[in-house]
Amino acid sequence: MKINCKLIPILILLVSCNQNGEVNKQSPNSAGPPEPEMRYLAQTPPGTTAELFAPGVVSTEAVELNSVFSPNGREFFFTRLIDGPDETGEYPGKSRPTLHHMRYEDGAWSEARPLRLYPDAPHTWAVDMSVSPDGLRLYFMGPHPVEPESKHSDLNLWVSRRVNGEWSAAEPLPAPLNSEANEIYSSVAADGSLYFTSSRPGGLAKDRSDLYRAQRLVDGGFEEPVNVGAPVNSESGTGDTFVAPDESYMIITTTRQGGYGGGDLYVSFRKADGSWGEPVNLGPEVNSEILDYCPMVTPDGKYLFFSRRNSNPPGSGWPNVAEGDVYWVDASVIERLRPTEGMSQKTDSRVEGVWRLVEYHDWNADGTEIESLGNQAPGIFVYTPEGNLSLHIMTQFDRPTVNSETTNEERGEIYRPYIGYFGTYTVDYEAKTITHNIEGAKLPNRIGRSAIRTFYFDDSDLVLDFTNSEGRRFYRRLKRVESLRGEG
Repeated sequence: MKINCKLIPILILLVSCNQNGEVNKQSPNSAGPPEPEMRYLAQTPPGTTAELFAPGVVSTEAVELNSVFSPNGREFFFTRLIDGPDETGEYPGKSRPTLHHMRYEDGAWSEARPLRLYPDAPHTWAVDMSVSPDGLRLYFMGPHPVEPESKHSDLNLWVSRRVNGEWSAAEPLPAPLNSEANEIYSSVAADGSLYFTSSRPGGLAKDRSDLYRAQRLVDGGFEEPVNVGAPVNSESGTGDTFVAPDESYMIITTTRQGGYGGGDLYVSFRKADGSWGEPVNLGPEVNSEILDYCPMVTPDGKYLFFSRRNSNPPGSGWPNVAEGDVYWVDASVIERLRPTEGMSQKTDSRVEGVWRLVEYHDWNADGTEIESLGNQAPGIFVYTPEGNLSLHIMTQFDRPTVNSETTNEERGEIYRPYIGYFGTYTVDYEAKTITHNIEGAKLPNRIGRSAIRTFYFDDSDLVLDFTNSEGRRFYRRLKRVESLRGEG
């Protein structure tokens, strides 16, 4: 959800046992997960590039957000905007965010139906659901007034309990979790400690939200929430956040310099000393030019779900929301950014990918431009997430083919216009340099060298602009490509 939004909803997953110490024998986890082909609403699993989830079922022409499965995968919750004014009157005549529920029974998934949870209202203005590890509690965020006489309420966290197999009327979580400020998107650690974002005074973000952690107590209550601090929190604000049950990583929604759009998803990994690492952008396989938010990883850890939202005009928020859908992607997009022992955490992943050479210029030391690559030079640069590099440039198209009658001298002339090498690469994002560590090359004198390339981003293009030891300047503009299949 939007980071500085005062009226947007969010949910959470909390603790696995009843706060009163009661054992509920109606646990939905007594049933196993659906058959493999019926899991995740019987949808074909995605790869490492985000895909629309359940088109026509969950993602429709309406606006949808959130995506939460129960621990055993037999229930699914999401939010859809439906016609009618909301309960606060804040959006008269606009669509109302309504919690929807689907259940797997008798070998089939039910239709999505609104789930009424407020005790004294015909509708549930609610978003950002999460389910406790035992499947007995459903957490969400909404603006429903706590006092019947109140005409308006800030955003609070609520909980509904499963009673006789059904979800009961919800109750707001007590202080100090809820306050006079907005408390939104929550996530629960394995020990029941609660993470949530709040606009309460004292945060690092001005007029926005920070992430807080409240330690769970033995009696089911919580200690005073503690600000998670930098580098997770910043002046940019921290929005919707998912925290792994083991607290080894978290995925946050934020707007930071160098992002892709109106709000991106970043991952921060827990360091050996217990502190949180610098948030890393999940990259273009996940993030887009519009708002990407509402992260949630499935209970089995296999898939990252999130939502995308666009407003008209762009950036104008919920009152002008134009479109929104649910997406999912293989969770390996998270693990590929996890730092290995002895290595520092990445601070950016935007260099990774396949890039096509679309513009190039060379200048001598005296500033005169030369055509060292000719006027037609197709090229491909590949930077893998694992740190491998491959580069190929052809300096001309019009070349004769090689046959049995081609002489060695002619072969040399045919092969000469090709530049190619492979190896590994490292990126210094502070110095804005990419170092090509060349292990194999067409030209033997390149092998074993480390070639440093200064870079910057121009919109979504990667630009290499560097000068060699002889004062010669090279300019290479690269445009990202998703796949080389079908091109040309």
